[in-house]
Amino acid sequence: MRRTAAFAYRLAGVVPLAMTVIVGPLLLRRLLGGPTTLVEGLRSVNWGRVDGTDSRMVVIAGLGALLWLTWARIAVATTLTMTCRFLRCRVPRIPLLGASQTLVALALGGAVVTGTAPSSTPVGPAPAHGRPGGVVALSLQQNGVQIGWTEAGFLAAGITTAVGATRWREHQRSRHRSPRTPTSLPPAPLPQARDVASTDELHVAKQMLEPAPPPVVPSLPRWRFMVRLLGPVDVLAADGQPVVFERAKAIELMAWLTLHRRSATREAARTALWEADVRDTSFANVVSALRRTLATHSSSGFDAEWVERPRGERLGLHPEVVSDVDLFQAHVARAKHFASIGSPSSDVASELSSALTLVRGAPFIGSGFGWADSEATTSGLTLLVVSTAVDLTERALSSERLDEVFWATSIGLSVLPGHEELVALRLRAHARAGDGAGVRHEWNTYVRSLLGDPWQTEPSPWLTELVRELLADSVTA
Repeated sequence: MRRTAAFAYRLAGVVPLAMTVIVGPLLLRRLLGGPTTLVEGLRSVNWGRVDGTDSRMVVIAGLGALLWLTWARIAVATTLTMTCRFLRCRVPRIPLLGASQTLVALALGGAVVTGTAPSSTPVGPAPAHGRPGGVVALSLQQNGVQIGWTEAGFLAAGITTAVGATRWREHQRSRHRSPRTPTSLPPAPLPQARDVASTDELHVAKQMLEPAPPPVVPSLPRWRFMVRLLGPVDVLAADGQPVVFERAKAIELMAWLTLHRRSATREAARTALWEADVRDTSFANVVSALRRTLATHSSSGFDAEWVERPRGERLGLHPEVVSDVDLFQAHVARAKHFASIGSPSSDVASELSSALTLVRGAPFIGSGFGWADSEATTSGLTLLVVSTAVDLTERALSSERLDEVFWATSIGLSVLPGHEELVALRLRAHARAGDGAGVRHEWNTYVRSLLGDPWQTEPSPWLTELVRELLADSVTA
């Protein structure tokens, strides 16, 4: 069916052109005569005295030449169209009437006129005896041959010329349209390089003129239960009361869930908390004990599902059950935010101090959670606390807040004793205060801490050199 429709479509496009090629010469010869007749008619014009009849002959000859050239172009277009469609290739677009055709017609007429001489052949209207088509409008006689054009011929020539001019204008317009959507607007031109640059400059200028939105300050998490991991592991309720668990594994499961919210599954929890395979009943009892304990210590009127009910492998925890690590990281994020927007140093120091206040000792101390060491969670939290203590100490030392220096470094050293950078900051603080005895005491404390360190038995060379410089300066002072 589709092939039949396509063939009919192609045939509908070829038939009018083919009829024009076949019938065109017959109509032109009947109305205007052949090309030779037109040339002979022009040669018989008396150019010395061009009267009305001769003027009409010039017009007829010009229109005749144009119409014959139009027919030639239609013939070429038809031949190419039929050949291309037969060979299933792309059909070229050939306008039926163009500027080149008009120039050829004018050049041909000029050449004929230039090569002619004045003729004394009688020119004038003649009766239309024996000629079809109506009254003869013009009659030329030369060498005993009479040529005549009727009024119908002039009318046909005018209509054909008007149709050809219309087709030519339509073709010129279609060159700027899309072939599939002739009525659509022309596509917008691609932006040039300087247009893009100017657009970027305008965008930058607009950003400079418009006030930037105020940055969002990181918020602190709300909590009703807090699992404290930065020190001995325990759980506090929102009212400050400790939560007592009936099963030791319940608090360990709660601690593990607070640190693995995104990847908490039942299988992962069982693998982390039990070295050997555990029965489903034992694991379900631990989850139930955790759920009952939290429900018992929750405030009155607050009924929440603290541990999600079994939904496949997912094991979720209520958002208001957090750890002190979450609060610690939130305070550090707020401190970085204040530092990035140029807030006073006191605001940054306040957030760092609030973070260090949560530290009560080394992470997971005394807990015996094997997964905390195997997952490097203990060492990661230790580095977090030490780096925060160093940051706050450097800020306090630059502002001559020596008490804050000793407080922050004491927290860092309680987590990681013998940390050289923290020891160096304490030595500098004693030197700033002019306390040589304090420098010696701090150094002796550092040396004693090395006795319990199997990995480092001798003081650091750069730290030894620093002590010598500080003691020399104190003696000189």
